[in-house]
Amino acid sequence: MALYQCKPCGEVFEGEGNTTYICPFCHRHVAAYNGQPDRALCSKELLDPWAELLPLPLVGRISYEFIPLTERNIEFWENYTTLMRQISYHVLQGAEKKEGFQQAAFGFMQALKCFKQDSASQVWIAVATFGRISGDVSIYKAYLNIEMCMTVTTHPDVEFSTHMGIFRSPVRMVETSKLKELAGNITVGSVNTKTLFKHLQKESALSRPVLNLSGQLHAYAARKCMLESLPPRNRKPGDASFMKTYMLTTPLPKMMEILMNRCGAFATSNANIHLEAEKTGDLMLRIGDITDPGCHTIRIDQTLIKQCAWLTTLAGLNVHDVRPKIALKLRPLADSLDESTHVEVVLDWLKKWH
Repeated sequence: MALYQCKPCGEVFEGEGNTTYICPFCHRHVAAYNGQPDRALCSKELLDPWAELLPLPLVGRISYEFIPLTERNIEFWENYTTLMRQISYHVLQGAEKKEGFQQAAFGFMQALKCFKQDSASQVWIAVATFGRISGDVSIYKAYLNIEMCMTVTTHPDVEFSTHMGIFRSPVRMVETSKLKELAGNITVGSVNTKTLFKHLQKESALSRPVLNLSGQLHAYAARKCMLESLPPRNRKPGDASFMKTYMLTTPLPKMMEILMNRCGAFATSNANIHLEAEKTGDLMLRIGDITDPGCHTIRIDQTLIKQCAWLTTLAGLNVHDVRPKIALKLRPLADSLDESTHVEVVLDWLKKWH
């Protein structure tokens, strides 16, 4: 047996000869202790970072970022998504989960592709993080801090936005026993898994994924989109009547279920979303029962349809597109953002471990 000390906490522990132990309080690595402890040894057991399951480390409040997609940062998101897709094959269990992740990540990449084809539309990346992912932070730290992300696309002359490609970082789902196995040969851009998982172990960032986060990220993205969207290009001075009214998307079945369960009170599902092509080439989008006086109608100019690939690729605005669609009223979606995310983190952890 040997003694170890966590310098930040000051506690001294007893353990076997293993220099990779982690403090059970702050989850930092402990160091060998050669002196005489000035107080009783801590009764808590040291944590083994290579244990099958590592308890959740102390984390701060989940934070959100709404990052405009640009020619300068698109490579970061392309490389990040590509690497996460590769990692997911080794981390996720079951063909259904793997396929679901691949489809979500594919939707994310499709939004990036549409951005390259259209300079007039606005595209953002909505991100839930455990810390900064830009500025003076390393690319490895940035990758590890990302918990969940998705794209948000709109256009000044379109009164809805589209959320596409929401996925959770598979790094957050890694069991510690898999780290050595995964620290192999995957390299995308300047990041490789061997170094990535070394950082993961060193920084004790092996937290469990935060549950029920996707709805919050959708709500945050809706709020930011309403604030940061450009006004219509032909709007008259002083005209403040135009505002984004809906979020329209073609979600995967699981996300459709989540959105309907969470946002059903202000959601319109596929059966009541109607698309008609007019002789002029314009599209008429009707949201709601056509016989209902509250049915909302949006006319989409044919020039926009030709210019903005995302309208067909992501939003599914093609009369022959049979993908299920959902439209959420943007204001209620934005208002559903819960500011107490840190409390949710704790409750999610308790639910998972007890």
